[in-house]
Amino acid sequence: MTEQQIQQIIRDVLLRIGHLSPMKILDTLDYSYVKYTYLQEHYGLISVSENQVWQDTDPLLIPELTNQQLMAIYNGNPCDVIGKSVIEGLILGRNIYVFEENVEWKQRECVSTPYTRRYEEAYTTLKESGLEVITQKPEQNEGLSKVLLEASHIEMDQKVISKQVVEEVIRQGKKQVYLKQYQILTPLAKEILRDSGVQVDIVDR
Repeated sequence: MTEQQIQQIIRDVLLRIGHLSPMKILDTLDYSYVKYTYLQEHYGLISVSENQVWQDTDPLLIPELTNQQLMAIYNGNPCDVIGKSVIEGLILGRNIYVFEENVEWKQRECVSTPYTRRYEEAYTTLKESGLEVITQKPEQNEGLSKVLLEASHIEMDQKVISKQVVEEVIRQGKKQVYLKQYQILTPLAKEILRDSGVQVDIVDR
């Protein structure tokens, strides 16, 4: 068994236990700008074909968004595989990610005119519909998960922390849980958190 096969098995296991969050990339596109190995440390990158892209609810990372693609998506008339996949995802209510430096519209300083406002309207509409623009470069992040998730930790208010509660914590990608001394963590919940690599800290307040 090769090292690459071993690494793939490890990633598959980490995905199953919720330690890595799945993220899809399209197998026909060039993602060379994205730090592929860096992303692999935080996400289980899954390469999929155009026909398989929305067979599940995992988010999609697109390599770029040009002005032509932006307007084509906004008008519902895709000009390439990115546009087609994004339109389908937005209709289905799925999450789509792109780095800000790969969005052509964000790199332009344009005078506000009725013409340019159409681009701004298109860009705003896409973001409101499910396009998440990541504003930091991967190499500047301590972890991409800190960009895509609101926080890496959570404080819980329930007196009894059950299996269902911790499964939701893991689904959200949280890496640390703060409990108060009076709270009770059920044995099954404790086991799930341990297997998923989520750190549990007791706070006196």
